[in-house]
Amino acid sequence: HILLALLSKANRHDVDMISNTRYCLDEFHERSVDTDVLVATLSSKMKEIDENFPLQVLMMSATPDPRVLHCFGKVNTLELPDSQLFPIDDINIEVDTKSKVNGEVLRQTFGVIKRFTDESVEKGHILIFTSGNARIKDIQNGINDQCESQCRNDKYIIKVIKDFESMVKDISVKQFYFKLNKFIKKSEKNCPKNKKMLFILPIRYHSSVSNEQKEIGRNPIPGHDNVIKIVIATNAIESSITITNLAAV
Repeated sequence: HILLALLSKANRHDVDMISNTRYCLDEFHERSVDTDVLVATLSSKMKEIDENFPLQVLMMSATPDPRVLHCFGKVNTLELPDSQLFPIDDINIEVDTKSKVNGEVLRQTFGVIKRFTDESVEKGHILIFTSGNARIKDIQNGINDQCESQCRNDKYIIKVIKDFESMVKDISVKQFYFKLNKFIKKSEKNCPKNKKMLFILPIRYHSSVSNEQKEIGRNPIPGHDNVIKIVIATNAIESSITITNLAAV
C-alpha cells in the first residue's frame, strides 16, 4: 500500500522512482487490487527503460503466478536448491466420475487426520481446493457428519467445531478466539484422562465470506496446537492464499 502510494505521488510530481530505485515484491502470488495495480505500474514503466538497464524488480514466491511474470516480459528465474525446500509427498488419485470427487477428498482428508492421531506425522492444517460453493458446502457437511467417527482412535477423541460461521458472525477475530478458547476448555474438561482431544475446524474460504473468517483461515490459532483447520477454498484463489503451518493440500 505504501509503495503504491509513493509511486502515485511520484508520478503526479513527475519524479522518476523507477530508474533510481530497486524493488522487492515478496510473496507476489498473494493477489489483491493494490498488488495488481503495483505490478501493472512497475511493468509498464520498466518497458519504457532501455533493455540493458540493471535489475529493477526482485519477485519472490514459493508458488509464482505466471500471469504476473508475463506482465514483465522476459524474466530471469532463480530457483532455490532442493535441499532448502520442505519434503513433499505427492499422492496422485484418479476417480471414475465427477460425482466421486468429493467422497475421495473426504477419504484423503480423514487419512491425513488419522496420521496426525497415529502421531506418525507432525500435526498441521489442511487446505482443500475445489470448484464452486456447492462443492465447498458438500465437503464441509461431510467433515461435520463423518470426521469424528472416522478419525477417532484409542489415543484421541476428535471434536469437529461445526458452528464456526455462527461463532464468528458479527464479532472481531479477537472475540472469536475468546469464544473458541472457552469452547475448547469446556470440551477438554469432559475428556477422559487417558485420551487427548483434537479439534477440527472446517473453514469456507471464498470471495463472499467475511474478512474475519479469511483472517482466521490464514493465521495460526493462538494458544491451541490441537486445533486443525481445514480450509476449503475455491481454486480461483489458489494464487492468493498463504496459510501458516500447513501440512497437506
